[in-house]
Amino acid sequence: MKAKFQILIFLLIPLLFACMNKNDFNTMESTATLDKCTVHFQLKKSDGLGDKVVAAKAIVTANDMDSICVDLIVSDSVILGIITDIPAGNNRKFEILTFDISGNLSYYGMTIADITPGAVANLLIVLYPVDQTGSATITGYFAPGQGDINTGLAFDGYNDFVIVKDPPEQFNKLTALTIEAKIKLGSYQNDYTRIIERSDNIKDDRIVFAVLNQYLHMNINGISVTSSHEIPLNEWTHVAGVFTGQEIILFIDGKQSNYTVCADTIDLDTNEIFIGNSLVKTNPFNGCIDEIRIWSVSKDHDEIRNNIDAQLTGDEPNLLAVWTMNEGMGQLIIDKVSRLVGYLGNSVLDDEFDPVWDVVDDIQTGI
Repeated sequence: MKAKFQILIFLLIPLLFACMNKNDFNTMESTATLDKCTVHFQLKKSDGLGDKVVAAKAIVTANDMDSICVDLIVSDSVILGIITDIPAGNNRKFEILTFDISGNLSYYGMTIADITPGAVANLLIVLYPVDQTGSATITGYFAPGQGDINTGLAFDGYNDFVIVKDPPEQFNKLTALTIEAKIKLGSYQNDYTRIIERSDNIKDDRIVFAVLNQYLHMNINGISVTSSHEIPLNEWTHVAGVFTGQEIILFIDGKQSNYTVCADTIDLDTNEIFIGNSLVKTNPFNGCIDEIRIWSVSKDHDEIRNNIDAQLTGDEPNLLAVWTMNEGMGQLIIDKVSRLVGYLGNSVLDDEFDPVWDVVDDIQTGI
């Protein structure tokens, strides 16, 4: 008898997984009609696979669309990944391939499905071992992303965080920097609650973009500035921090809100990026965060104000990363520039440190 994976795939949104436990999935409801589909998946690996599954790919093909091939993330316990922008249409071929430690194909499975906008399709892919031997089985499921529905992450103000491991070298040495985010504060806290941080916890070697009580705050290498205007509670607000190499300048809803002198450069390496908390996990954000952008240049007032609601493609000059957070479920956020992955919480499995996916209302800033 062939060993096999059984992978249940749910495609194309509305009202799914009503009976699933949160420990299985962070689920959402949607009634959107979409022309494209984003597929998320999380497969729990059973014990005993060892070197049989160390890498994996997902491929989608059809005669009337370009092929989509995605490398999956494989850990000791799970396989994670996202396939985005799958066009609606007939005869979409879904293939899953896994590879052993020698790079040889170890498991393979395929199914063909029609994707109709607004419909729900339940698909089962069975992956069989290529060598016909072994008894290990992986069970899992696919789940839909929310396509063009705007989602963000809600942080509990207690212990939630997102970690981005091993940023590429273009993040390390910077003579200028712009960080943007859309936030909705749940409460004011007498602490530097992090929107985003990269730091080795030594005061003169850090990037901190945070909220202190009702004010925006930025710290570059120990030099900091706090906004002169308040951030309202329970309202979506666009915030930006700009480092020019000579100054740090803060913006709230496209309006300048204080600055300070900071003649320095940024030199960080081998340090993770944290979203919604700090390196030492003592500065948790309370509220929602949506669309974080990081640029390797200093944006001026007009550039920030005029592009608050721009839909970035990831190909913009000097853009280092943009996490739109529109995945809508699962354990990952993936940026559009270099597919830099952010992991929700302390592991690739659900845990108490995970922020919660939330549907974002149409964001109206105070511009």
